[in-house]
Amino acid sequence: MNLSHRLVLGLFAIAITASLAAGCAQRVSRPADDTTIQVRVTTALLNDPEVKGSAIKVAVTNGVVTLSGPVGSKTEAQKALTVARSISGVKNVESKLAVK
Repeated sequence: MNLSHRLVLGLFAIAITASLAAGCAQRVSRPADDTTIQVRVTTALLNDPEVKGSAIKVAVTNGVVTLSGPVGSKTEAQKALTVARSISGVKNVESKLAVK
């Protein structure tokens, strides 16, 4: 999947999240916040030239981001963690990244 396809998918996910949040009569902030954080972290990883983000899975629970999947080096893993920590709303980042 090339970068433009990943970017379109990321933007689509943001649009869906925003429309779902706007349409809810009752506000449930935690899942929406986690979903927003997940989309932002995923998009940032995909757009970072030092991280091959397409293989990295992002999970978020109560603002805690867990990154998992294969990376090419320890440097790439550290960069992915730094990118995730830079996203607004992230409380902590846990790594389950495996250097391949």
